[in-house]
Amino acid sequence: MRKRKAQQIDRISLFPGVDRMFCELKARGMTIAIVSSDSEDNVRHVLGDLDQHVAYFACGAGLFGKTAKFQRILELTGISVDDTISIGDEIRDIDAAREAGIDFGAVTWGYTSGAALKARTPNYVFSRIDEVIATLAVPGR
Repeated sequence: MRKRKAQQIDRISLFPGVDRMFCELKARGMTIAIVSSDSEDNVRHVLGDLDQHVAYFACGAGLFGKTAKFQRILELTGISVDDTISIGDEIRDIDAAREAGIDFGAVTWGYTSGAALKARTPNYVFSRIDEVIATLAVPGR
């Protein structure tokens, strides 16, 4: 599956507004990390120049290996779980974040339906990228 994706990587693009979100969050002093089951090369390729806003990459996680990747990022950054949020679009992302003790923000524009994500009771549900920016901009989020 990963090999096939890599062969068609140029057909994959970011959702509109992700570039602005990364820039806004970075400008506000937030540390951005990407935890992905995809390869770092693929992630960086899709991000393009936006990869400069990402402080840490923890990629190549097995389908159910994201919890360890989250824990590694927490160790590397020294940021507490109370000051961390994982944002994703898959149920297994919610499960991994919970296992790592991290709040989770579900985005409804991605891989999994919004209804399926809401059924897992994430800490936050985002329907638009602007909601992510506004929520994370609140001190003490």
